[in-house]
Amino acid sequence: MCEFCENKKQLLIKEIPEVCYGDDIQFIGFEDLQVIVDRGYLRIGCVGDMQCMDHGENIKIDYCPICGRKLI
Repeated sequence: MCEFCENKKQLLIKEIPEVCYGDDIQFIGFEDLQVIVDRGYLRIGCVGDMQCMDHGENIKIDYCPICGRKLI
């Protein structure tokens, strides 16, 4: 096991601008987007909103992309 497939470290983290669209486009601030290995999936989503598998996007994987360990 490595620190990535133990879900202790992100594969990728990127700060992205957060905007609100309406009559005018308004800059709200920045939000951190992350990619992690979690419960047999590569998951991408906002750092503060990854508790549920429904939040963000995910791709089913069988092996850790870093160490090659077979996942559940």
